[in-house]
Amino acid sequence: FLESVISQALVEPQRVPVPLSFKGVPQVSDSVVSFDVVGCSGIKIIDRSVTRRLQLRVRIGPYMRKSAVVEGEEPEFNETFEAKINAKKLKIVVKLLDVTGTEEGGSSWECIGEKVIEMTCSQKDTTTYWLKDSSGMPLCRTMHDFDKEWRVTSALEAGRSTSHHESGDFGHVTLVLRPVQWAYFDERDGYQGGKKSRDSRAEPQSYALRVSRARDLMAKDSNGLSDPYFKVKYGAFAARSETCFRTLNPVWSETFVFERSHTTDVIKIKFWDKDKIQDESLGYIDIPVRLVHQGNRKF
Repeated sequence: FLESVISQALVEPQRVPVPLSFKGVPQVSDSVVSFDVVGCSGIKIIDRSVTRRLQLRVRIGPYMRKSAVVEGEEPEFNETFEAKINAKKLKIVVKLLDVTGTEEGGSSWECIGEKVIEMTCSQKDTTTYWLKDSSGMPLCRTMHDFDKEWRVTSALEAGRSTSHHESGDFGHVTLVLRPVQWAYFDERDGYQGGKKSRDSRAEPQSYALRVSRARDLMAKDSNGLSDPYFKVKYGAFAARSETCFRTLNPVWSETFVFERSHTTDVIKIKFWDKDKIQDESLGYIDIPVRLVHQGNRKF
């Protein structure tokens, strides 16, 4: 939604076309986005004989957060959600779930509705929020770092996971949005958050991963051995190694090069035993990229 209207944005209340530019905005580094979900109202009631148990599931970019479970038809959550981000643009999705009849955190739930908020660092030290009003028109507010908050009530929309496939009024959600206190990393001058960084080197824009070998893997085959291979996953990058047959100490010596991702901070490597019917897991390792930035090169 944001990408399609970024060049000709409608701004409330005048609804005047205003061009936005990302020029001059340094690379964002370790900025914290924080907002409140006050509560929901006007929720469609299907069965009034049952007390509804409601919960929020909030996705902030790649991060997932959950609220406490609240009972009633007009839930008041008053919860703060936050996450550390390293990107100039971010999508926030707030889902209202009906978890009636399930244990808290259970997998059986129904999505009543959702609200999508898009956010960007449109200019240095400013935060622009976008969402739709009850008529489907965009609401927009640009906030400077010295602004306090924007309290807004907006209609919930049917989410992708809404199981009853109904249309119409799904209720409203009240949010308190605050400007992000942006921190920046200037690759040319080595500045971060307005101060000179101790390490003036730019953060890497790509990584090279070399998987040399594994030792003492589990035996999954009847001959007491395995046919191991591994998969690498980091952001949009995914790759698979060659299979080493009949061994518990495979040697791969394979190298993978991929660009830095702003949606995840973990490199995932999963090891598998190759079988004719179904491959079996041999374990996994997660490598936080912050350890690489701290000087770790061997794991």
